[in-house]
Amino acid sequence: MTSDDSTSEGSLLQPLLSRLGLVSGDVAPADWKLTVDECWWYQGSCFAYCVAGGLTLLAPEPLERHMQLFPWRLLGLTVFSNGFFSYLADVETWCRPSSAWKSADLLLATCNTLACVAIALLAAAGHATFPAEATACLGTGVLLGLICKRCAAAASRRGDCDGFLRWHTAWHLSIPAGAIAGQLLLHRACDWRRGGCGCPS
Repeated sequence: MTSDDSTSEGSLLQPLLSRLGLVSGDVAPADWKLTVDECWWYQGSCFAYCVAGGLTLLAPEPLERHMQLFPWRLLGLTVFSNGFFSYLADVETWCRPSSAWKSADLLLATCNTLACVAIALLAAAGHATFPAEATACLGTGVLLGLICKRCAAAASRRGDCDGFLRWHTAWHLSIPAGAIAGQLLLHRACDWRRGGCGCPS
């Protein structure tokens, strides 16, 4: 979930992601800072990762029923943390390309996105027992997220601040929404009881 469309100096990922069209390769314009600071829905979208990651971190059992050996709690922790890294990179350190938050966010977001891609591919290949609907939710979220990311980078390159904010917000929301929807499809009513579900797997 690569959350910065500006340059992150020293990042080995930057040239590759720029070549793929997922980051603009340009320093975020300083004159957009006031608009960014006033755009509450853009700022708030960063924390969609916290919702998706928190659900995985606190209730991994439905996921473990379908793919037991995957480190779900670790993924939940990294996705939850991504919300704060995203905010620090995309809002607090806007137009500061040398910020360590940007490099950290870029690395963490990329790893989380690749993990989601791997989960969807493993499920589609039959290496997990996820129902097709849950796999489709995650896969659709990842695909839409990457499309939005490319559109955000394109808007940044052409100097379209409003377009960038809309597409980047959609990027922040797409993969978490797909992940949340996919997880909720796996939950049983008894998963929400204290002590968890006692049903057979």
